[in-house]
Amino acid sequence: MDNEEKQLSADTSGTEGAETIGENLLGTPEGTVDDTRRVVEDTVEEPDELSPDYPPLAPYKIQYESLPDDVQDRCAWENIAARLLSENGKKLKLAQAMQGGGELFGVDREGRALFKDKGVEPVMYGFNVKGEPMQVYDRDPEQMKQIKKRASCSEIRDRVREGGYELFPGDILSPDSFGDEMTQAQDQTKQPFVASKDEKELRISLLSDSDNSSFSRNPFARFDPVTKSVCVYDNDSLDVRDTYTGAVRLLRV
Repeated sequence: MDNEEKQLSADTSGTEGAETIGENLLGTPEGTVDDTRRVVEDTVEEPDELSPDYPPLAPYKIQYESLPDDVQDRCAWENIAARLLSENGKKLKLAQAMQGGGELFGVDREGRALFKDKGVEPVMYGFNVKGEPMQVYDRDPEQMKQIKKRASCSEIRDRVREGGYELFPGDILSPDSFGDEMTQAQDQTKQPFVASKDEKELRISLLSDSDNSSFSRNPFARFDPVTKSVCVYDNDSLDVRDTYTGAVRLLRV
């Protein structure tokens, strides 16, 4: 082989190597459009952020679908999803920020979806050594140690409202002292409305007067570790600071 032939052979082998390196995992040379991949990409559509199937809504949709039919009849899921996503997802963010990511447990008589803090422990409120406000989820032991001063009931009430939530209504003088919201919460979750995780300690959740309340003082829901039951009772003072009173918060959407 003369010099010209050697040069031609080297050029050809180099080109073959470049073609091999240029092939992608689908066997398509770089710089070309793979029809199969293009068809797949055009066919698979990501859920619209304003769609009822928007992924962050999935846990709440599952919870909604587990509600009794007569409760679902109060409001369609599509309407609830639209409300959660409106105003740049304001209500969705509030639901996600609740204890345990919140849970959808019912629909009220006006057709508004009901969300609560997940679990039985009330959210605990207080102040650290610097006087800064704290809220503790699931009574986390390390965070509870940082609370140097317990929040009073009036401070708990204010903090709940400032956060964009409300207290569950309760009326000790009503035949249905629990109200529709608390009743739905217990029926749907199959758990006490409020309790300690092991159900061996006293727990209290601050409540709010219902709109048609005949009760002029301050209602609370109290879990009794002896009877393993929850009752609604009244207290004429909101200045109490103790280690077992907090709030199970409510969000209407």
